[in-house]
Order: sequence, then structure tokens, then C-alpha cells
Amino acid sequence: MRHRALALGVLIGAVSALPVHGDAEATRLAALLRDTAPAFVTVKVVTKTSMQMGGKSADEESRVEVPGVVVDAGGLIMASIVPFAPGRLMKLISRGASERMLQSKTVPNDIEVLFEQDEKEHRAFLAATDSKLGVVFLQLEEPEGLKLRAIDFSHPAGAALGDLVVAVSRLGKDYDSTAYFETTRISGEITKPRKAWVIDHGLPTLGLPIFSPAGGVLGILAIVDPGLAEADSGTDASFSMAMSMLTGGGGVRFFVLPAPAVAAVIDQARQQAAQKAAERAAAKKAAPRPSPPGRH
Repeated sequence: MRHRALALGVLIGAVSALPVHGDAEATRLAALLRDTAPAFVTVKVVTKTSMQMGGKSADEESRVEVPGVVVDAGGLIMASIVPFAPGRLMKLISRGASERMLQSKTVPNDIEVLFEQDEKEHRAFLAATDSKLGVVFLQLEEPEGLKLRAIDFSHPAGAALGDLVVAVSRLGKDYDSTAYFETTRISGEITKPRKAWVIDHGLPTLGLPIFSPAGGVLGILAIVDPGLAEADSGTDASFSMAMSMLTGGGGVRFFVLPAPAVAAVIDQARQQAAQKAAERAAAKKAAPRPSPPGRH
């Protein structure tokens, strides 16, 4: 009996000495963040917005930081369209009312990309825009020598009602550009105006990938425009917006757009980026060289 008690005590001590591990879901999420974080970048954008309202015009310069994600190892980066075309979001919110009141055009003047906690800034240019997905594509000017981790949308994972899904993003430089994840669940599915999944609460990662806990790419977080003109409602725009917020029949809501639709747009953006890069290189080569000092 004494020997049994001694053996039991040794066994309990051995078990208590084992390292404590989190549950399986926590382990998967930690692995997902570790594996995907290198593909998520910080994009610094300087934009100039020209505004016209009531016969008056004004220009405004803005500096913003937004998260982006590498979608091609050749230096193609995807990010939300909102900083580059803020009027699009305003139009969705007000259903066209702001369009009559305020006309604006935003142009990016300077784009720089930072990788993880690296302080070095890499210049990029606007290569393509897709207003339906609500994303822009940026191309690094000098991707040579960079070993980039890209998120592949060509092998999508599946999702079903109730499934847990994961968004990954980065905080700004003020928070050490730290990568983080957030979770939500698939709570519904729509087929019009396009196929997309409904999620049970919003995420702050517009234009970025949504994953399964195992790391499969499901799609991107996006706003789906219902395509309703203000005239269709027959009511005042502000009243229409308020009612849509109460009934869930419209307004701004985030969805997950499936990966195959995103992959097709990335392929097009890759071609446009290559063409623009070639045009920029040719223009730079054809530009007259400055005269050496002292010569006239």
C-alpha cells in the first residue's frame, strides 16, 4: 500500500511538472498569426483631396497609415480602397445624398510600405483599383532582394454556417506595428447582389483576408453595395438610411467575399502592375538627365 501511495505521488508530481499548454483552438490561432503575420504590412499614404461644394472649392492633404497584405511575391500589395477614395464610403452611408452636396476627388501623392517592425520605408505606386471589392493594389517600386511572404487566394478553404473565422491585421507604428487577430463566426449567406457570407459582428479589417482557424483563405472582408439608388426608395435619404439601420435591409454592413472572386481580381491587378511598372521604367529612362554642376 505504501509503495502504491509513493508511486501515485511520483506520478502526480510528474504530471504537475509538465508544461501547461493552451487549448487546441488557441494553439491553432497562435500558429495562424505566426505564419501569416509576415505578409501583413503597414502602408503610409499621403493623399490630396480636392473638394467642391456650393460653388466653392478647397484642397486638403492627409497622411494616413493603413494595413495591407502582400498578395504576390513580386511586391503586389492589397489594401482597402477607403483612404484612396473616401467618397465611396460616404456614398454608401448616405445613399447618394453627399454626392449632391459635396464633390471630391482624392489622389495619392506618396505611398510607402513598412514590413513588420522594420523602420525602412519602401516606395510603392498605385497599380490598380477595384471598386466592387473595395480594394486597391500597390506595387513596390524595388521589390528585388526582398523575400516576401504572400497570401495565396488560389486555393480557397470552405466555410459553413456557424464556423469560426479569423481576421489578421497590424496596428500602426505607434503600437509597434504589432500583428494581431480577431475572430467572428459565419452567421448567414447571401446570393445577391453577389455571393458572400454574413458575419455576426464587424471587424476592422476591410480589404484584408479572412481565414479559417486552420489557416485556409476564405476571402476578404468587404462592403457589399446593395445597388439601390436613392430614387428607388422614394424617401428622404437620411430617413432611408435610418430605417435601413433599424431593419437590416441595407446600410453599411461587412461581409466576407469568397476567395475565388478575389483571386480573379488579383490576377488582373498583377498584369496591370507589370504594365505600369514597365511604363514608369520607360518614362524614367526617357527623362532628360540633369546637367552636371557648372555646365549650362
